[in-house]
Amino acid sequence: MAAERLVMTRNTPPLPDPQSRPSNAVSEEAARWFALMLDGTATADDQADFHAWLGADPRHASAYEEMERLWAGTGEIPAVKAGMTAARAKVTRRRFAVLAGGAVLAAAAWTAHRQFGPDFQTGTGERQTVRLPDGSTVQLSTASAISFDFGPEQRNVLLRAGEAFFTVAPDRARPFVVEAAGGRVTALGTAFGVAINDQSVRVAVTRNAVQVAAGSSLVQVKSGLQVTYSSERIDTARPLDAEQELGWREGRLVFVSAPFARVLAALDRWHSGRIVLMDSALADRPVTLIVDVDRTQSMLTAIERALPVRCVNVTPFVTLVFSA
Repeated sequence: MAAERLVMTRNTPPLPDPQSRPSNAVSEEAARWFALMLDGTATADDQADFHAWLGADPRHASAYEEMERLWAGTGEIPAVKAGMTAARAKVTRRRFAVLAGGAVLAAAAWTAHRQFGPDFQTGTGERQTVRLPDGSTVQLSTASAISFDFGPEQRNVLLRAGEAFFTVAPDRARPFVVEAAGGRVTALGTAFGVAINDQSVRVAVTRNAVQVAAGSSLVQVKSGLQVTYSSERIDTARPLDAEQELGWREGRLVFVSAPFARVLAALDRWHSGRIVLMDSALADRPVTLIVDVDRTQSMLTAIERALPVRCVNVTPFVTLVFSA
């Protein structure tokens, strides 16, 4: 199956006729108004038209508030932070409280990052292969970071964020241990991947075995299997489809009958900005798709080909996905 190679060149369409709106048209109108108000180019006539639109239907104000909420939620994206100066001039008191709280957390995280920063990291859409002092190699996926501490008796690696694949050099005198989100993965002469997700960590083994410890549980995971763990438990091992779970190593993301919400969540990690699904009815729809991670701008075009959906760019950092 060939990877999608299209580049998205969508232009923002004009506002739809209020008398012939589809069910999601109000949200799209709100998105366009929000983008206009945000970029600082609105004229006096635009402002008047905007306030008239807000007052014309209670749904308009509700939809616009939802756009504000979504925008506030993107504050932790580095590219968004760089463009927040213009947005702050239009912040209401309610939005200011939300954004100020996010700014405090971001500042604290940045201070910790400077003091105890990773040894290697990748940005959004980037991959990197690094060689550790013992001869082991690590492949870093998008938006990933690791630190390592090697000594005479140990080889410790901390996966701070994202996903990494480890090919471990043999050294019986020094165990190779990867820590991630409260768990420990000890290599037993092996190659394996570790991925931090929202609520869990996935460990995928492609050669030999690893020992996984989380909470009070300790299990051995052999080649061809994968497990997920949280701070409290380790789930039962299941077969590993390396093409789907580790395809990023070869520059592609592979989805076979995967829920649409999961597909968007995966693409969101590789795409600059935030992708938001606006129709929850699509969340569980199965999708089969292959995406080239080196062509990130084609990802949304691939989605539009795979499903009857439309992707609307609200700002350079936020894309809304609607039913077509």
